[in-house]
Amino acid sequence: MDMKANPKLKAILNSKAREARVTRQLLLSDIRLIHVSHAFLEKLTNLRHLYIVGCSLTGSVPYPIVNMSNLQTLDLSQNKLNVIPSSTFENLRQLKKINLSQNDFVELPKSLKFLQHLTKLDLSYNKLLQVPTELGYLTQLEYLDLSSNLIDSLPTDAICQAWKHSLKTLKLANNLILRLPSQIGLLTSIQELDLRNNKLRYLPAAAELLLNINVFRYSGNEWRVHPPHLSYSLYGQHLEQDDIQADAASYGSAALEKLLSYCINNNDDEM
Repeated sequence: MDMKANPKLKAILNSKAREARVTRQLLLSDIRLIHVSHAFLEKLTNLRHLYIVGCSLTGSVPYPIVNMSNLQTLDLSQNKLNVIPSSTFENLRQLKKINLSQNDFVELPKSLKFLQHLTKLDLSYNKLLQVPTELGYLTQLEYLDLSSNLIDSLPTDAICQAWKHSLKTLKLANNLILRLPSQIGLLTSIQELDLRNNKLRYLPAAAELLLNINVFRYSGNEWRVHPPHLSYSLYGQHLEQDDIQADAASYGSAALEKLLSYCINNNDDEM
């Protein structure tokens, strides 16, 4: 939006900029910008936290963000962005949290691999076709949300090896995933697993190693595995044979038990 044609918007942005120079945090929310002028952002290269949320940004992520080398939080959610310049993350190595949810991204740049301090990444509600292999470099990642994309499979060894001591929350709901790799068993720190609304029929036997799970969401799949010996829990609670509830989930000890009921030996994966 042309600030010259909108004096009120110009006044708002100038006020935000003055505040940001002191707090090192810029929050723009629900302002119809469409784009942010480079001149505006180039004056704020010392920011630590940048939030441009619900501002109708289109096209590419604003290039001046590349020079914000002290940035720890980047939130560009609820826009209409579809391109991230290839070098964007090379100079943003202090980033700890990224939220790019509710945009139109199809892929992410390879420079993502430089974010060695990243702990939280939200890529939900985009148009990603696959899990970026560069995520395998993010050994500090604790929270990953890939929900509501177009992903049909997960990478195996490299990524799971990278996350095995760090990842606590993995959200994969509303994708097209047919099966999980056996390496999922490496993610022994996982506490929350959301698999709702995919095309899963069973879980690999290695999922039995996810002993720290305490939130398991599973409805909306094509589950074929309901072992008779797990029809009832150790606590006398019946495990439903058809989890048709919209948001069916299990918590605490019941989460692990439910997960186990969907595991199958690899030799039987053609059920």
